[in-house]
Amino acid sequence: MSYWQVAGSAGFLDLETIFGFKVTQQPGQGMPPVSNISSTYGLLDGALYQRTRTEAKQFTLIGTLRGSTVADLHLKRKNLISAIAPDRAGSPGQPVLLRYTGGASTLQASAFYRSGMELGNVRARTETNISFAFDQFDPYWEKVTSSSATLTTQQTISNANRILQRAASGGWGALGTGLQQSTGGTTGTVKAMVTGSGTSLFVSGIFNLAGGGAACMFAKWTGTAWSSMGASVNDSAAALVFDPAGTTLYAVGGWNTINGSAILGLAKWNGTWSRISAGSGVNILGVNTMAFGNDATLYIGGNFTTVDSVTASRVAQYNGTWTAMDGGLIGGVVNSMVRGVDGAIYATGAFTTAGSAGYSACRVVKWTGTAWTTVASGVANPGNAAAIGTDGQLYIGGGFVSVGASSVTACRVAKTNTVNWSPLGLGVGNTATANVDSLYYAASTNLLYAGGNFSTAGSIPIPGTAAVWNGATWFPLDVTLPGGASVLCFDYANSLLTIGFTASGTASAAGVTSVTNNGTAATYPIFTASAPTGGSTRLYQFVNYTTGDAIYFNLALNAGEVVTLDLRSRAKTFTSNFRGNIIGTIAPGSNVTSWKL
Repeated sequence: MSYWQVAGSAGFLDLETIFGFKVTQQPGQGMPPVSNISSTYGLLDGALYQRTRTEAKQFTLIGTLRGSTVADLHLKRKNLISAIAPDRAGSPGQPVLLRYTGGASTLQASAFYRSGMELGNVRARTETNISFAFDQFDPYWEKVTSSSATLTTQQTISNANRILQRAASGGWGALGTGLQQSTGGTTGTVKAMVTGSGTSLFVSGIFNLAGGGAACMFAKWTGTAWSSMGASVNDSAAALVFDPAGTTLYAVGGWNTINGSAILGLAKWNGTWSRISAGSGVNILGVNTMAFGNDATLYIGGNFTTVDSVTASRVAQYNGTWTAMDGGLIGGVVNSMVRGVDGAIYATGAFTTAGSAGYSACRVVKWTGTAWTTVASGVANPGNAAAIGTDGQLYIGGGFVSVGASSVTACRVAKTNTVNWSPLGLGVGNTATANVDSLYYAASTNLLYAGGNFSTAGSIPIPGTAAVWNGATWFPLDVTLPGGASVLCFDYANSLLTIGFTASGTASAAGVTSVTNNGTAATYPIFTASAPTGGSTRLYQFVNYTTGDAIYFNLALNAGEVVTLDLRSRAKTFTSNFRGNIIGTIAPGSNVTSWKL
């Protein structure tokens, strides 16, 4: 038995025992060559060192090939060619995987065959002085070792009372005892939230207890504890946003007093509550949404008709004084407003006409600063929510099933570049009453979060009422809320995802397990999942929260089925003990090639 092995269909095969090739020399297997990168000085002799790079290398296995007969020699030669040739059956263009067992530890490396099988010096049943040359583009050898970890598939979360937060490490948890109603049992909801310039989270909804302490409709989470925001109001906020300086919190809603003062529907908070302007405020019909422009102008939208005695049909702007916006929006309520990367303000809702000219505006419009313009011929039914992607695309969610003048099929959510609409895969929802009520685009992760009343995302049945779009496919938010609660708002800041919803109780979420790679190089694991023997289950996702890599599945497992995902560089396979190759159940947008520890 020699110290050299090559990977085959039956595992690693000894070169001498199986193929009759005895290695006598192995030049090139020492330290790989390096290149010292530098930049030449412009006016001085010499250069400035920048870095050192390790180069690809070549190595050679020199030895003798022996057979028991001449025929056996040629058979062993044929088998060896099949094992190392670049066009070998089943894996064309793939590297050869070699192992060396002669050291303190077994070492492994991938290499590409270059030369050596041209036929050397043959005498009787022996071929001598064979030199197998390989190119090793990854210049390092890896220590062969293995370890395993049992992954937690699910966790239970108590005190899931209208608000939950997912940590940067992927685990969901309650924020203290959450937000509750001292009367009314499970009634109440969280409607709006935003993180300030620091780490504090500001929340509004129908509740009067925050972490067990009194907090009327508004509360602040510092990261460790809840505190009241000193408000006494008769309604919660529909939206919260900080001014561009990040110092003052603005809130809009349907209240008519705060702390006994006549502050109608619109207020600001910087330690105490006050009205925006000196006038009488917005009328009681309420404001649903707001956004700040690039010039710090505040824009509001809802179902009002006046602001501080200024006639303003469902939209208004404030920059020291309230003014109308070119005749406003007519025919229905404004549900959501967002600022685009171009600085324009986009609005969606139930309106059908825009501006003093009264031109058709089918539920989605753009405010340029002086006038309204249409957005890609609008949507077929009212839009409930809007969000802006980092690429400037506008996302709209609602109850529609088609968008644009050409009736592009888009199930409850779509995106537009303001000229053309695009569906987001198969959309969400599989019933006539399905709706998207909230959208949130997390710029740091490029993920779009959608919440509302729906039970499918793409073609996948989901366990909750929220889903995530990764740019290529839908997958469920990895938490199941108590009582089938609807997610009404999201916030993503400081690598923390927070959701507000409509119920209280106990939630379940995806399990999180810490797995340590004790080696000095990245490793590509083998992942195995087993369904219960007494029933079926569904596999949704496999996420590495350290690297951000994720693999998404559209896969229901049968009772007793075992699936194996092999992420090693020479493999990349996904198989079932029932169905064989199931690689097609991995959803688009998955990081199969880069997933590693």
